[in-house]
Amino acid sequence: MNLQQIKNQIAKKYPGLKKAINEVQYVSGNLGDRFAEYLPADESGAPNKPNPYKGKATLVINPDRVETQEEAVNVIAGDLLHHLRYTDKGFQKLIKQYDSMALADPNIRRRQEARQATIAQSYQGARPLDQFMKVSGNDAVIRAYVMDYENFKGSDYFKGSYKPILNKLKNYVKGKPQNKAIGGRVVSYNY
Repeated sequence: MNLQQIKNQIAKKYPGLKKAINEVQYVSGNLGDRFAEYLPADESGAPNKPNPYKGKATLVINPDRVETQEEAVNVIAGDLLHHLRYTDKGFQKLIKQYDSMALADPNIRRRQEARQATIAQSYQGARPLDQFMKVSGNDAVIRAYVMDYENFKGSDYFKGSYKPILNKLKNYVKGKPQNKAIGGRVVSYNY
């Protein structure tokens, strides 16, 4: 696989990720059954497994799971959304709206709590639910929607009151202008 070609494909498909593509270092690593793992620059790591890349935003890609260039484009683009959460003010504004809705929704909290319990078995411990939802659970839903994952089990997350904010997040990443009505006329702009 050619990393520069992968970056170019991501930039073309998801213009909102252009800047993030070059802000992250890419390394190969064994992640068991996971495809990739994003580590923010300030991530210290688990008590029993410190972050060896502390100080530099890093995307660890599992070569045993990511086998083709097409898979690499999808996996890297999806995990770069984590980076936007930490570094991109426009994305942060939108994701805070989603987080506040999801954290207040008892149905989503129940489902995320069940997901957290399953994941915690693999990691020997769990984060508090609100923290898990912000750094993992909500991001998984957003990634699935933005990246058009067809087989996502939580597709019912994409309905109702969540759909407008998920569409804004998708449009932001895909570089599509957001429309706002101002003084009786519609104006397009990016956040």
